[in-house]
Amino acid sequence: MQSKKEKKQIVQNIIAFMKASEYDPLALARYTYLLSLDEKTHRCNDTQLYELMYTLSGMDAGAEFTLTEDEVLEMLRVYLLSIE
Repeated sequence: MQSKKEKKQIVQNIIAFMKASEYDPLALARYTYLLSLDEKTHRCNDTQLYELMYTLSGMDAGAEFTLTEDEVLEMLRVYLLSIE
């Protein structure tokens, strides 16, 4: 189980990844998927974090699942506010 600090770090890592280069939904989906495996977010009891990671890693499933950079950042911001 991740602590609040660890959950915050996961989201901050995603934001840092996004800021490191031009927004690419497929690259972000891949990164988020690998991060979710590394951090075992599927095993945590935080449903909101699990759904966030699932949504972001699923953007490679097709155009209808792709979010804009602003939408992703807003989702991440809302999650960070919810764990404060």
